[in-house]
Amino acid sequence: MLRLRRLNPLSITRTNRPPVPLDLPQNMALMDIAADAMNKAIQGSKTAQEALDTAASEMTRILDT
Repeated sequence: MLRLRRLNPLSITRTNRPPVPLDLPQNMALMDIAADAMNKAIQGSKTAQEALDTAASEMTRILDT
C-alpha cells in the first residue's frame, strides 16, 4: 500500500525575500515589454526574432535612463 506523506506548507514557503523586488516600476515596464514581445510572436504579427529585437532595444533604452 502506498502511503502519502503530508507536507507542512511552512516547510516549503520561502522565508527570504527575492534578491530584486519584482514590483518596482522599472521591472514592471520590462515585464510588460517582454509580455508584448511574446504576444506579438504568438499572434504572428512579428517573427520571434523581430519581437525580441524590438523588446531588447526598448529594454536597453529603459535600463540606460
